[in-house]
Amino acid sequence: MSGDLRKPQPDPGASRACPQPPSLPEKLQDLAPAQARFCLGILRGMEKTLERPLKGSTIFAAFSGGADSTSLLLALRWLRPKAGFALHALHLDHGLRPSSAAEAEYCRKFCSELGLECLTQSLNLKNEGTSGVEERARKARYAFFAEKAAQTPNALIALGHNCNDLAEDILMRLIRGTGWPGLSGMRAYDRRRALIRPMLGTPRTRIEGFLAGLGVTWLRDESNLNRTFFRNRVRLDILPLILRENPSFLEAAAGLRLLGGADEEYFAALLADAAPQDPKQTVFVSGQRLAGLHKALRLRLYKKILDALGPGQTRLATLLEADAAWLAGKGPAEHLLPGGKKIRTEKRGLSFFAAGEIP
Repeated sequence: MSGDLRKPQPDPGASRACPQPPSLPEKLQDLAPAQARFCLGILRGMEKTLERPLKGSTIFAAFSGGADSTSLLLALRWLRPKAGFALHALHLDHGLRPSSAAEAEYCRKFCSELGLECLTQSLNLKNEGTSGVEERARKARYAFFAEKAAQTPNALIALGHNCNDLAEDILMRLIRGTGWPGLSGMRAYDRRRALIRPMLGTPRTRIEGFLAGLGVTWLRDESNLNRTFFRNRVRLDILPLILRENPSFLEAAAGLRLLGGADEEYFAALLADAAPQDPKQTVFVSGQRLAGLHKALRLRLYKKILDALGPGQTRLATLLEADAAWLAGKGPAEHLLPGGKKIRTEKRGLSFFAAGEIP
């Protein structure tokens, strides 16, 4: 392949001066042992998470040109012949920074040099204002991913989130007041959305070491240094403090994710029939059913029903209040929640109402 990323640069990740696409080994067996082990670890992790081989899948790798997505794309490219999957890259230009168009072109060229198709889409979120821009960008990305996955049988969307991202996500959820098991952070595999995060247990230092061993540089998004954004404050200020207190915090976060995933599957199985089929339908849960459930399961039952009835945060204080009212035999009484949803408690059980329903 043409081009060479092995020449030293003053800022190896600067997005203002996009590096040239790489000149790299063609085959997995041509890699140095450390780089080959990195790639094979990704393959084993993906197949273990999916509980099946990757053969016959079509993988769309989200590719921004940053260190995480670059290492994942390269690893998948070398694994493709061995594992038997099809591979494409996805790049979404949010239009938020002056350098974004050049970065999109870099990603297309990078993929072309690797013999991969890069499917791109351009937006202009900057014109929509700064309020909530981070959330709008996230929603736009996942809508783009979902569109591609829906068009292809056996599709997987591979994301480059790493163990540092997981630790940041856990801290953000803790600060926002998320309960268990959601507090354990993002999942390695989201079956419903066909999302897989093969490097979620891999620290960022190991990912950057993989690229350094190959002599590959990457793009760096300068907006990651902007402390206006919540995630950046967690990444730049809070996580480093925690790592000073506990250098093993990343390993602890990875373990917490595994425990949370197991608990989530357990509770989901117990409450499989809890959510209403019609989101406008009033849901009644009898006291007879509730009497046989532990408090932990009752609270999760209430939350699952309310989440299915429409948008609006489900406040723990309101769930505890409603549960206590039912246990005490008080009622009828109404408990209001964000989004216009309601819970009515009475001796015979609890009724859950979507927004706009008249109890």
